[in-house]
Amino acid sequence: MKRRHWGLALSFVIFVFVPVIVVAWYLYFVSLDQYASTAGFTVRKEDSQSATDLLGGLAQFTGATSSSDADVLYEFIQSQEIVEKINQTVDIEGAYSKNWDVDPLFAIWPDADIEDLLWYW
Repeated sequence: MKRRHWGLALSFVIFVFVPVIVVAWYLYFVSLDQYASTAGFTVRKEDSQSATDLLGGLAQFTGATSSSDADVLYEFIQSQEIVEKINQTVDIEGAYSKNWDVDPLFAIWPDADIEDLLWYW
């Protein structure tokens, strides 16, 4: 093989093969199993016509926006307030940082403040 081909093969090994092997080794031997759960619900309100429905939805053209109950609930779930309340009752900070010494890439650091916990949440 020519010198250029050896360089190309070596760069492939360095930039593709070695990182794949390192990541596979870490994920298989070092990192702990991660489990995820989901919860879903629906926000509904009573079927009644509002004033904007009666006017044919003309209010949407005026630039007026209305925040639905689902949007408000979503913002609350993503807020610092709910993270603080759940952390007081369940200690999610302790649960998220429990495996810091074994798996530092996927656990939150033990001295994380509430903003860091909200980011990890």
